[in-house]
Amino acid sequence: MSWPFLIFDTVIRSFFPLLVLFLFACSGNLPREVKVGNKFTVSIPASLVPLSDTALRADLYYVDTLRNMAFIVVAESKDTMGKYGLNYTASKYFDKTSKSLMEKLQDAAMNIFYPDTINGCAAMTGKIYGDVQDDKLFYQLTVVETGKNFYQLIWAMEESSATRQSKMMERTVDSFRELAP
Repeated sequence: MSWPFLIFDTVIRSFFPLLVLFLFACSGNLPREVKVGNKFTVSIPASLVPLSDTALRADLYYVDTLRNMAFIVVAESKDTMGKYGLNYTASKYFDKTSKSLMEKLQDAAMNIFYPDTINGCAAMTGKIYGDVQDDKLFYQLTVVETGKNFYQLIWAMEESSATRQSKMMERTVDSFRELAP
C-alpha cells in the first residue's frame, strides 16, 4: 500500500464516525428533554420549536415548520373534571378526545391501538386520517391516564409524512413521564 492511501484510510476511519454524528445532529432528530413545570417531561426532536398560541389550551405546543408537523400535550385534572360531574374512564376519555379531533376532518377514519402502557400508566393510541379542504392530514392521539390527570399527546402532520415519522412519534410518546406531585 502506498503512504497516501494509508493516510486517507486513517483519516476516514478517524473522522467518519464524527461526521455521521454531526450529520445526524444536524438532521434535527436528536431528542431533547422538555420539562413542563412540575407536571411532566417528554423528549422531543431538536427540530421542534416552541410556539405560543393563546387560543390553544395546550401545556406544550411545539412545531417543525420545515417538516410541517406539530406536537401538542394537553393535561386535564381528574379533580377539576369531577367538579363538573365529568368522571371518565380512560376508554371514555379517549373516545371523547378522538371524536373531537375527527370532527375537524372530512372523511375521517381511525385505527385504534389499545390498551397500552407508557411508563406504567394506562394509555390508548389512535391514528386518525382525514381531509381538510385539499390537504390529507394525520393525527396520532395518545391518551395517558395517571392517578390525577389525563394527558393528550397529539402529533399532527400531513398524511404523507406519517409513515416516515412513525418511529420518531413512538419514541416521543414513550418518553412521556408525569412528575411526582
